[in-house]
Amino acid sequence: MMKKQSNRPETSISINERSEGGMLIVEMNNIFNHRDWKFKSAIGELTVKTKFAKDNRNASLFPDAIVFEDENNLTPVVGWEF
Repeated sequence: MMKKQSNRPETSISINERSEGGMLIVEMNNIFNHRDWKFKSAIGELTVKTKFAKDNRNASLFPDAIVFEDENNLTPVVGWEF
């Protein structure tokens, strides 16, 4: 875990996987907004379920980020586990 120095000596700020994931999602959305790519948005901490799972291992997935090909976040392209 990385720590950042705060402007206030009584406060410490720790960077962890979740906070870095949030920063990464913000950057992905900035890139998607400035490029004409298939990817249109990214969101974190969603559950993905499918009716077409071949077994119980992937009936529900919990990726750290999901990248969508539409701005309404209805068509997921990839789930990403950080």
